[in-house]
Amino acid sequence: MNAKQIILQIALKENKPPEEIEAAMLTAMREAMAAEDPLAQKLWKKLAPNGKEPTLDEFLEFCAKRAREKLY
Repeated sequence: MNAKQIILQIALKENKPPEEIEAAMLTAMREAMAAEDPLAQKLWKKLAPNGKEPTLDEFLEFCAKRAREKLY
């Protein structure tokens, strides 16, 4: 499942336009990237070692991978 599919599912569930969901996700991701917490910065360096903002697909894939690693 890619970011677009996830956004559409959330939009349908929340009865909101997909653009609003995508904008909220991007805002949350950007705020997280700006966090000063050392652990958060360490994770961002793993996700975006060049400092370039990841796409939502890259971000969600990274989160899913981390969640799977925590389960097993």
